[in-house]
Amino acid sequence: MTHAASDAPPKPASPQIPSDGTGRDPTMGMTALALALTAIVLSTICAAFVGVVLIEAQQFGDGTWAGMPRDSQIKASVLLAAQAVCGLMGLAAMAMGATAFLRRRGRGAGRMAMIVAALGPFVAWGTWSAASSVAA
Repeated sequence: MTHAASDAPPKPASPQIPSDGTGRDPTMGMTALALALTAIVLSTICAAFVGVVLIEAQQFGDGTWAGMPRDSQIKASVLLAAQAVCGLMGLAAMAMGATAFLRRRGRGAGRMAMIVAALGPFVAWGTWSAASSVAA
């Protein structure tokens, strides 16, 4: 006589989810894309204001930084600092997008983050040019 348990086929092993962080979660790529989009929008807004402030300041001064009114110097300094912070955000988004692309953690979003971050300076420059020509 054989035991009843030996006649039953073995149960297949249940699939296990890797717990060491090797899952392909697209969160990194999405975060990079959100950071790149935020950087390009804020950079464009800052560039528009910088163009307007600098043109207005040149109309009231002699065209140099020293000849600008004090309040225009402060406005321009704050806006240029914000522009620099947006540039650093764009660089961080580009690095995060490259990491997401190479590690396959949201490849499409990581690729788009790199493209948007690379286009950021060109969009900001175009906005600044348009704003300064309209204000002139």
